[in-house]
Amino acid sequence: MNTDPPYVWRQEVVTADPDGKIGILNDYVLVRTAHFDPRGLLPDDDIAAEGIDVMRWWALSDSAAYSGPDLFSPRDLSSLLSDLIAGGVPRTPVPLGLRADSAPAWCHTGCMALHITGDTAADTLLTENPLALLVGMLLDQQVR
Repeated sequence: MNTDPPYVWRQEVVTADPDGKIGILNDYVLVRTAHFDPRGLLPDDDIAAEGIDVMRWWALSDSAAYSGPDLFSPRDLSSLLSDLIAGGVPRTPVPLGLRADSAPAWCHTGCMALHITGDTAADTLLTENPLALLVGMLLDQQVR
């Protein structure tokens, strides 16, 4: 490859922390390649220890229709890919936010839904109610 691959998307979520700024930054680039079998460099046992059951290619139609328990990142990958295919490479990376349905109503930017209890209703309460989260954290410390 003689040139750098074009950046197509950028996701940045920054939250204030007493020690400085923290958050996530994901840059997505378009790399065209011939078909190959996806395979990491790690041995199978190490891959399994990372919670990876299978590596495979997804057709755009398959990812759009998928309704299983696994998640794509970014969550709206199929619509982003559809836009990229239809419109071509953007001049500047398209900024990605968080899914609107994964952030609480009071959060306008930079918030993420919590998934820490394994119970959807409890996670929703903790995401949408900062006081419930604080009380839960305090109670958790008392139990230990």
